[in-house]
This record gives sequence, C-alpha cells and structure tokens, in this order.
Amino acid sequence: SSSKCANCVPGTYQPEEAQLSCMPCVAGSYCGEGSSAPLPCFAGTFSSSSSLTSADECTTCPIGAACSTGATAPSTCNPGTYADEDGMSTCALCTPGEYQPDYNATGCVPCPEASYCPGYGSTSPTPCPGGTYSAATGLLSVLSCVSVVAGEWAPTGSSEPEQCPASGFTCPGRSADDVNDVPGSK
Repeated sequence: SSSKCANCVPGTYQPEEAQLSCMPCVAGSYCGEGSSAPLPCFAGTFSSSSSLTSADECTTCPIGAACSTGATAPSTCNPGTYADEDGMSTCALCTPGEYQPDYNATGCVPCPEASYCPGYGSTSPTPCPGGTYSAATGLLSVLSCVSVVAGEWAPTGSSEPEQCPASGFTCPGRSADDVNDVPGSK
C-alpha cells in the first residue's frame, strides 16, 4: 500500500526492480543513497569493509604498496618496484642503474660498484664480466664496465683491474685476448 518506493539507505544498493530490501555495499566499494550498484573505491585507495557510504570512507593506500580501482586490500610492491608515496595506484619500476631486491619497498638502490643494472625493474645487480671493471655506482649497462688493457686482468665483479703476475701468465688486455675463455682474465 506504499505510494512510492523507498531509496536504499547509504551503504546499501539494489540492482533489481520491485525488491523488498537492499543489499550491503561490498568491500572495495561504496554506495550513496539510492544506489543501484556499488561504486568502486578510487585508484590509490582501498576498503576491506562493507557498507561504505562515500568515497571518503575508502582508506588511502600506504607507502610500499599500491591499490588499483576497487581494491579490497593494498597490493605489496614486488622486488624491482617501489611506492614512495601514500595513495599510489601502481608500484613504480626501478629505473636503469638501480635495483630493489625487497618487497614493500619505498625506493630503489643505486647499482653498486663492479656491477650494472640494465632496463627497468631490476631486482639485483649484474656483475661486470671478467676482463672488465668499474669503481662507479649506478651503471646502466655492461658497456659501462671498463675493459682491461695489456698488462692487466680482472675477474668477474671487479671494481679495479689487477696487474698481470710477473711470470707464468699472459695478460694481453680484453680486446687482444684470443687465448682465454673469458677475454681479459689471466
């Protein structure tokens, strides 16, 4: 005998016609008054609770994690990525020359001496190959590792070259070495 249908109260919704009640708004969303469908929490926010009444009730995503649209929980940043601000919708990739081995990171680490970090999203440094070296940090590619010259040699991951031993070895330098399996070794 009602003269009109009642609106669903905030925090509830009803997608069908001629119903007797409304359903609670689901986690990761909110429902204003009279909602016919849940609206997702905005990217950079999340909600594990149900029956939210507005987007303001969604929680800001913490640093070290990301929250996509409609998230019910923050997603941990994987190695090679980071989130250095609250409210990020995706984790950022480490740039070439840096890496991140940990989960939930808030930044990346410069690639250490005697190694390089190619591409985006490096999870560990790659050592300079035998016959090369580098004392610099933040190298972007193997081409940044310095080749040894005649009279020097360098094992994998060297920060500086070593002088060739006085007897029993030959150290022609990396570019002229056609004897060793790893050019520039001793």
